Amino acid sequence: MNSIATTFPNKGLSRMDRALSGGRTWLLAALILRLTMSSSSANHAIVYVSPTGNDSNSGTSARVRRGSHDGPLRTLEAARNEVARIKASGRAAGPIHIRFAPGAYPLRRPVTFGPNDGGSAETPIIYEAEQAGNTSTGLNPTVLFDAGQRLHYRATTPTGLWQYDIPTGTPPFDQLYVNGRRATPARTPNRFWYHMTAKYKVSADRPLANAAGRAFCVPDDVFAKLKSLSPHALAQTIVVVYHSWEISRHHIESMDATQNGVILAGPGAPWAFMEWGAQQRFHLEGVPGEEDTPGEWSVVDDRTVVYRPQPGERPENTAAVVPTCEQAIVIAGAPDRKVDHLTFRGLSFRNTGYKLPRDGHGDGQAAASVPAVVQVDHASHVSFEGCDIAHSGIYGIWFREGCTDCQVERSYLHDLGAGGVRIGETAIRPPGPSRTDHITVDNNILHETGRIFMGSTCVWIGQSGDNRVTHNDISDAFYTGISSGWTWGYTEALTLNNHIDYNRIHHIGQGVLSDMGGVYTLGNQRGSTVNHNVIHDVYSYDRYGRGGWGLYTDEGTTGMALEFNLVYNVKTGMFHQHYGRENVIRNNILVNSMDGQLQRSRVEDHLSFTFDHNIVSWQSSPLFSGSWKDNNVALNHNLYWNAGKPIDFEGMNLAAWQATGKDQGSIIADPQFVDPTHEDFRLKPTSPALKLGFIPFDPREAGLYGPVTWRALPIKFHYAPVEFVP
Repeated sequence: MNSIATTFPNKGLSRMDRALSGGRTWLLAALILRLTMSSSSANHAIVYVSPTGNDSNSGTSARVRRGSHDGPLRTLEAARNEVARIKASGRAAGPIHIRFAPGAYPLRRPVTFGPNDGGSAETPIIYEAEQAGNTSTGLNPTVLFDAGQRLHYRATTPTGLWQYDIPTGTPPFDQLYVNGRRATPARTPNRFWYHMTAKYKVSADRPLANAAGRAFCVPDDVFAKLKSLSPHALAQTIVVVYHSWEISRHHIESMDATQNGVILAGPGAPWAFMEWGAQQRFHLEGVPGEEDTPGEWSVVDDRTVVYRPQPGERPENTAAVVPTCEQAIVIAGAPDRKVDHLTFRGLSFRNTGYKLPRDGHGDGQAAASVPAVVQVDHASHVSFEGCDIAHSGIYGIWFREGCTDCQVERSYLHDLGAGGVRIGETAIRPPGPSRTDHITVDNNILHETGRIFMGSTCVWIGQSGDNRVTHNDISDAFYTGISSGWTWGYTEALTLNNHIDYNRIHHIGQGVLSDMGGVYTLGNQRGSTVNHNVIHDVYSYDRYGRGGWGLYTDEGTTGMALEFNLVYNVKTGMFHQHYGRENVIRNNILVNSMDGQLQRSRVEDHLSFTFDHNIVSWQSSPLFSGSWKDNNVALNHNLYWNAGKPIDFEGMNLAAWQATGKDQGSIIADPQFVDPTHEDFRLKPTSPALKLGFIPFDPREAGLYGPVTWRALPIKFHYAPVEFVP
């Protein structure tokens, strides 16, 4: 019908006009239009769902019909089952829409979609909000799938803590959400961290398997604090250990007073404790009795939660909820029967959780084993549009094994326990239907991630190619913004032809973890691009495990183009290559790092990278870190500016440096930014960089697009100044 509507009556019938004459043309056109509308209505099925519905209904009407007890369904599961019946009956040869009325839909277990629950190109299946206006932006969704169990206020203690009853049958939980925000498990210390004092010593009378990763020694005051806890309180306490670019989380098994030792449950951390030096950090959380800051809470016994309210909160205006499940949607196809053509539009999934296993949890990098609220395997043409995923204990969305041609678009993923979107796996699948590729992550907001697993990545690509991560706004995380890789060195990798372009990545690291980047890559990346991104405010923790960079090509990154990026205000350099081959860093604007501007860590016997037509402007610290003298790094036609001060090129001035063959055509000059004080790094028409062949670009093209209300949302976010540990 759309094709006729766009062409009728003038142009669409021109071929028919030549065959027919006069009024017969109009009569025939009207008949075609009527038949098309009839056919569309017959092929188009709608299933209605409402919070006030009933799963014994048929779902064929949005409201209960007069004189009938029939009406909408009530749950997502019932809607899925009704779709299967419609497909089996052959009632729909066109799209099937499942429309949800505004309201909250309790979610107590994940809803699974198998091969029989998908559609086809001719019969796609769309789960969508009834009020379609929300689907264009993902803002304020009216359809909420809520995994939260509300707690009942009991009383206020003499010390000002609120007591809440835990309803009978509530699953164990480690998260509390209060009035739509994550409350803090009672933490000590409140700021910064404790430090280990020594490695734990094993002897014949103190045997311990994997002691290097299961035990360490603590200061006197920390040991006394832990020893004073009741058995229940000690069981509630979680030890969070920082390992440079990752964290591990542990329960306590026992204490050893002979050396102030803390022995952890389970197999232990992924690395030996104090491997990163004598300043290894940890903190305690969930500790009953440590609710000394507004917004903190703990589980004090099997039926009671205590919470210290924030200013302005009152019991009557405060909703406190705990999660009842970890995941919301599981899409589980098979290699030979994928889940096809499934769309979720304008829906919200909130208040899921994560419960730390007794043995604890630790990953080597990127919280790689942590699952997602929405987990997808063996699927094609599965889309999430204008959706909202918030208040979780794990990742947001993971297209894991055997996924192709799937999308996440215009969605808002925030307050997540781990990162936002994952694509692929850590393993290399054999050629065939189990590989994941051609995934699009476009025009999304990913904000406040890594709230439990700080080492998670906002967007992660593992052993997957031909993906597009574009026009996203990524902020408020403790590790890397976007990562592509999972091959260390020059062996086989599937991360080819990925495009990480036009993203805005900012306020990450925040002085918590190390060895990160705005965009971080490793392994073969041939055909891939990191272009037109804006990256700023990347700040790492550098007492051990250095590194907070803007663009970071690590561990054998090969064949990648990094062009037209703006990077500014970072910790240890705008660009760093650990080691790699034949990468191109061209036509970027790189401004102001605290500790060195450009870093190269390893000299190899091949061309490491080409660095040309870039603008590097800074105010203090050296230009180069590592070695840049050898012939296997090429630099040409760059503009350097150190606020008018002399520049050291590996112990030489520019003329001597150029005499060695480096930086031919490069100059030292003011780049003439439009307004650097207000972070406007576009070039004035008189910029000397233009004479070098630098191609001007507009950084404002990076980030979100679409309605003003959508694009303006990140502007409202607040970022506290980074506090570096004294």
